[in-house]
Amino acid sequence: MKALFLDLARTVVEFEPGFHNEMGSYLRSAGYCISDRDVFREIARQRAWLPITPFHGSTNALDFASLFETLTGEIPDSESLSELNEVGVTSQLCRLYTDIPPFLERAREEGMKIVLIGDPTDRRLDIVKNLGLDEMVDGAAYAFGAGLPRRGSDVFRIAERLAGSKGTYIGDSYEVDSVDADSAELPFILIDRDDYYGDVRANKARSAGDVFDRLTKTDSIQKVAPGQTYDYISSPAESYPGWGRETELGTQVLDRLTNSGPNSISRRKIVTRGYLGQA
Repeated sequence: MKALFLDLARTVVEFEPGFHNEMGSYLRSAGYCISDRDVFREIARQRAWLPITPFHGSTNALDFASLFETLTGEIPDSESLSELNEVGVTSQLCRLYTDIPPFLERAREEGMKIVLIGDPTDRRLDIVKNLGLDEMVDGAAYAFGAGLPRRGSDVFRIAERLAGSKGTYIGDSYEVDSVDADSAELPFILIDRDDYYGDVRANKARSAGDVFDRLTKTDSIQKVAPGQTYDYISSPAESYPGWGRETELGTQVLDRLTNSGPNSISRRKIVTRGYLGQA
């Protein structure tokens, strides 16, 4: 029996406006040439190492000062930081992506079990119920434990019990979701609806419907020996305290990708646990 494990936010459920869209609009109105893609990728980099902590209906308290500095190359003043904290913290409108209902229907017709993977906030639990997702899937597994690193293998073990088998993890953020999949030793498919990851070689789909064509493809992951160092791109300030941070599985969260913003040009080295996505 095949199983699909689906990330909830921005993979199954669309939020409008997205926080990265709101933040991008704010920065452009302040005179910075920053794209929504730049903002999304930098937020994803932060989320890769942030612990799970309840935050305004989300689960990741972002470091806005670091985001601003990395994206603009400038240190924000108190006024800019205050304004940034007020920008689109929680999107008001949420709905299923239009490609999700037919995708779920086809998956069920092909005998696949479907389990949602998410972080536990009251809002997201309500979203699952209000959008009727609880009637469309076979279960949901949530990552619990404020102050712990992001989802490790335990949440996927729960998903496997619900599905009755191992599965393929499908998400929208390469920096975050591929690390989650690697920690659980699961194949991963990236849904890249907005072409934010055009520079990344991975097992990608442009829509949920394309996922079925990707299930037989081999994920483009380069194996490297544990302890080997590898160049990667960091911010000019190189100030992220979470880079190289040990997770509960003894792995290391790493920045896998190339340039995420116009100022991200310096190089560092990092020890990986054995996987590096090819950009």
